[in-house]
Amino acid sequence: MGNNRPLYPYNNPGQLPVVPLRDANGEWLRLKIELPGYLYGYGHGWCRLGESKLYLLDSNDIANFPIHRGITSELYGGGPELRLKQEMVLGIGGWRLLKL
Repeated sequence: MGNNRPLYPYNNPGQLPVVPLRDANGEWLRLKIELPGYLYGYGHGWCRLGESKLYLLDSNDIANFPIHRGITSELYGGGPELRLKQEMVLGIGGWRLLKL
């Protein structure tokens, strides 16, 4: 029997069927989210167009501290602190995104 091995390759958004979400000024949509130990982190949104919309949040934003840029690089990995940050970015940020 084989073992499952996680693989997290870098996904270049320019090569994926997604488009960045924009605000009313045409700027990349950024959602401010309070994270433990820092005032704010940012998540920006992507949308996959097709039969139905799929919204994605990404913490890999140049405005984030390096430690926060990888929060959404893989899900369910890391320890409890990373998991909490993931839940905050995806839960709070997702709720705010849907309210827009």
